[in-house]
Amino acid sequence: MEEVIAALKDDRVSIVAVYGMGGVGKTTLMKQVAKDIIKDKLFDKVVMTIVSQNPDLRSIQEQIAEGLGVQLPKENAFLRAAKLCERLKHEKKILLIVDDLWTRLELAEVGIPNGNEHSGCKVVFTTRSLDACCMMNSQAKIEVHTLSQLDSWNLFRYHATDIVYSDGLHKIASEVVNKCDGLPLALVTLGRALQGRDRIVWEDAALQLGKSIFPQVDGMHAKVFNSIKLSYDYIESEEMKKTFLFCCTFPEDHKIIVEDDLLRYAIGERILKNVDNLMEAKIRLHKVVDSLIASGLMLRVRRSTVVNGHILDRGGIMMHDVVRDVATVIASEDTPGFIVRAGIGLKLWPGHLENIHNCRRMSLMMNDIIQLPEQSECPQLLTLSLRDLSYTDIQSLPPSLSWLAKLRVLHLNECANLSDVSYIGKCKKLEILELGCEFSITGFSLKLPIEIMGVANLKLLNLYRGETENIPPNIISSFSGLEELHMLVNEFGDGSSCASFAEVASLTCLISLRLRVQNATFLTKDAAFGLQNLQTFSILVNASDNIVYRFALEYRTRTMFLNMLGVSEEFAPWVSKLLGKTEYLELWSYGQEYLKNVGQLDAGGQFNKLKCLRLIDCPKIEHILSVDVTDKSVPLVAFSKLTDLSMLRMEGMKEICKGPVPLGCFLNLKEMHIQDCNNLRYLFSLAMAQRLNQLEQLRVCWCSEMLNIIIISEMDEKTEPVLVQAKLFPRLKILTLSGLPMLFGFYEVHNLYSEWPSLEELHVECANLKKLPMGPNSAPNLKQLRSGYSDLMRKLEWEDQTLKSRLSPLFVNK
Repeated sequence: MEEVIAALKDDRVSIVAVYGMGGVGKTTLMKQVAKDIIKDKLFDKVVMTIVSQNPDLRSIQEQIAEGLGVQLPKENAFLRAAKLCERLKHEKKILLIVDDLWTRLELAEVGIPNGNEHSGCKVVFTTRSLDACCMMNSQAKIEVHTLSQLDSWNLFRYHATDIVYSDGLHKIASEVVNKCDGLPLALVTLGRALQGRDRIVWEDAALQLGKSIFPQVDGMHAKVFNSIKLSYDYIESEEMKKTFLFCCTFPEDHKIIVEDDLLRYAIGERILKNVDNLMEAKIRLHKVVDSLIASGLMLRVRRSTVVNGHILDRGGIMMHDVVRDVATVIASEDTPGFIVRAGIGLKLWPGHLENIHNCRRMSLMMNDIIQLPEQSECPQLLTLSLRDLSYTDIQSLPPSLSWLAKLRVLHLNECANLSDVSYIGKCKKLEILELGCEFSITGFSLKLPIEIMGVANLKLLNLYRGETENIPPNIISSFSGLEELHMLVNEFGDGSSCASFAEVASLTCLISLRLRVQNATFLTKDAAFGLQNLQTFSILVNASDNIVYRFALEYRTRTMFLNMLGVSEEFAPWVSKLLGKTEYLELWSYGQEYLKNVGQLDAGGQFNKLKCLRLIDCPKIEHILSVDVTDKSVPLVAFSKLTDLSMLRMEGMKEICKGPVPLGCFLNLKEMHIQDCNNLRYLFSLAMAQRLNQLEQLRVCWCSEMLNIIIISEMDEKTEPVLVQAKLFPRLKILTLSGLPMLFGFYEVHNLYSEWPSLEELHVECANLKKLPMGPNSAPNLKQLRSGYSDLMRKLEWEDQTLKSRLSPLFVNK
């Protein structure tokens, strides 16, 4: 590591090559280097990108852009490179780590300035190939060597645990370590695989490692291959083995989202035993994946994508490129029926392969195949993945598809040009059908044919694509066993010429629903509510692309975004039932006269599932909750799980809770953002404020009639005419009071103050505020007092000058 850092400090060096065989620890080394140079401030920013054997220029650019927090143009490679180059030049000192390079990469084509073009931008790349070091004209070439015997033993012992010291195992463990030849990946995978195993398994491992019976893989030490293969062989669960092999069907270094990517295979291939529905399958699959991660054969990662300035970040898994190489060999040689040609720039259908006629699982995703075969070549196929053929001219599926009588899983996601899928109707055993295309780049419109009604066994259907013609009636309702549905439509019809929402509502087996509709009128139409079994849903109505991206970023499991602009009718009863299950609700432009408080929207009046509530431009709503003490049906618990409350431009809002607050309400509230609510004169009663012990952030902005944040009710007016401590908001970290021209005091009674034990940031910008609600020892952890008024400290009234003296150094005028 010292050699790499020394090279990066050398002003004469702009490109550093780190090379060594697969599994020797190059990536791990560079991750540690990245941490150290940021800690030591050698560079202002470090961005890491993965290249792999078949470099994808667009993918490399996107990874760098994500690290910089910028979005690149969708088309025109030259413009993308120019924008990336311009952005990189803004960084004074930036390090780009290019991982797993196999051949020359033209830095200028990517958009990476180098050398005299920008001396502050340096590049380190890792590679298995010394030839690649020469091709890249690197000024420093650093080889990563294997571990010493002592380091090898310590690494192995850490993963195998101290069982290696037990009677009878120490000698065998030492033999296993010696045969791993100091290769970290071999030591880690075998250490985890042998943990807790009987002596005979350890003896077998030592024996097998000494043999050279496994195939050679380019750039990989035979001992690494052997150790990974043995780790696979020692897996006792068939579910784990099959799941592991399916992970290699994704392209190299692909981040796999378990529920989006892997679950489809698991269902269609019957990998998971004794599961009755998709929800049970999700739970079981996560357990299997956790076991694979614990074994060292899979890695847990985050998947980030920048879209319209938003970073979409979701947890997933990934195979180390060396592990994937081994898994691909196992899948193709030890398990006949696998063909994996994912992400290798393939342009022609692989009809020349010997085992294509017996193939049962084929992955050709993320290639540039220009034509699919007209004649059937793989009649045994169970799973076919043609995901992401967006940059080809394939517009229709060929008749050969009709011969795939055994096909259960068909992935055609992100095939933007696809418009004719009529032959799918011949695949009678199909259970998983993916036709989604979230970011369509063409004007091609997919037409869902009547013939698809012949696919009666569908469990999952993805029609979430930007260009889809109106769906003919009776198609959706024909899939009576459907458990998961993704749809994007402009509007639902009345059932005569195109599908109505009633068809969706009739699917009694539906467990998961993802729906985006541009017209909100269907929310006012009654429908037989057959969605009682719905466990996860995302329903976005009249949502802009930016809002869709935001929801994807936040990734909630029970969400509703309802923009009711232009709709004059009230919600249908089925909407209220679904709202009662909702965890995340965003309501825009709902102006029904009957609706005075949000609690009316839930048929039970409790909203006890709701975690986040955002209200925007709903002029008739006056309260979040209204409590009539004479009404015995009023719930004692409401909004009990609510953690986030936002209200924006709520002109009719008078108070959060009308009447006494029930004991079980708002107890978990952590964040509040109130803005442009010009009818609000106060925010909380003292009794309500005393419940908000979990509140961490409070922002109140641009409320023209706000007089106080907290008022004192008649029951609370027994305060003394001296300074009295109110024990409120013990966890509040951020408090913003801005644009409140009528605010004279935080409390209605000026002799109250709070200790604010957790407060770190205070932003005050209120022209008539007289004093801060603080005592002499309040806010001991305050880091910043911010205001746009430069004379704030002078204008405020201070009970104690010591408080002023303590806060003055923390004041920032901006």
